[in-house]
Amino acid sequence: MLRKVVLVTDSCCDLPLKIVNDYEINVIPMHFAFSGISYLDTPTHKEMSVSDFYLKLRNKEVAITSQATIEDCLNVIKPLANEGYDIICLGFSSALSGTVNSMRLVSDMIKDEFPNINISVIDTLSASLGEGLYVYLVAKKIKEGYDFQKVLDYALSLQNKICHYFTVDDLGTLKRGGRLSASKAFLGSLLNLKPLLHVTTEGKLVPIAKKIGRKQSLNMLVDFFKQKCSDPSIIFISHGSCYSDAEYVKNKIIDIYPNINDVVIGDIGPVIGAHSGPGTVAIFFIGEER
Repeated sequence: MLRKVVLVTDSCCDLPLKIVNDYEINVIPMHFAFSGISYLDTPTHKEMSVSDFYLKLRNKEVAITSQATIEDCLNVIKPLANEGYDIICLGFSSALSGTVNSMRLVSDMIKDEFPNINISVIDTLSASLGEGLYVYLVAKKIKEGYDFQKVLDYALSLQNKICHYFTVDDLGTLKRGGRLSASKAFLGSLLNLKPLLHVTTEGKLVPIAKKIGRKQSLNMLVDFFKQKCSDPSIIFISHGSCYSDAEYVKNKIIDIYPNINDVVIGDIGPVIGAHSGPGTVAIFFIGEER
């Protein structure tokens, strides 16, 4: 009899709680802090709601994030090994966090203690709902009854096919987080410049364009989708406390592809939101390559 395959990821995936529950996805919490007070980021957001998180950012507070620790990973993964499950771990891009390395260390510990368990860790090279889309696609294969090796092969095939495009509205958050100089933030705000970024094949978040005005930057997200999408049947869109803008992008895409039946809109959680800020909108989809 085949052992059940279970999926583990981290909270940077930003998946809505319903998907996490429906697909029995195990989520390792990551951490964020304001003024030295630390909070766990979980799919329930029980320690701080997403709305309260963005309210603090709009009030110019600075959030600090940290990776999932070995203990965090062990607390989620070891009970699954105790139950005799085969385990696939999908982690936040190693170019942005050390979380996937914590997963790997725990995986080695599990292999030593449970030599009959299959366990593998994959660096998704993805972030936010890009990681979430990756996890969701793999979770669907598990639900369809794929065995461990087939799930693993499928997961590896996705590594450079999940396209990520972001536009950032609040340059002040980038400045306060040390990712943009004060002079560039001032000039960008003065000119109403809205940067667009994407996640590379190495898992790095890099700028690729600037547009004047919010509407132009949102329309550019749609343009990237038209240029790069190879499977318009599923799209994930995330936002930093600006649902109406995410809905605008969704509707523009549906105008192009009216038969799309799987569009998920979700929040950008604290791990990415601490750096991207309020007003960020991101789109994620499957392409032939990033």
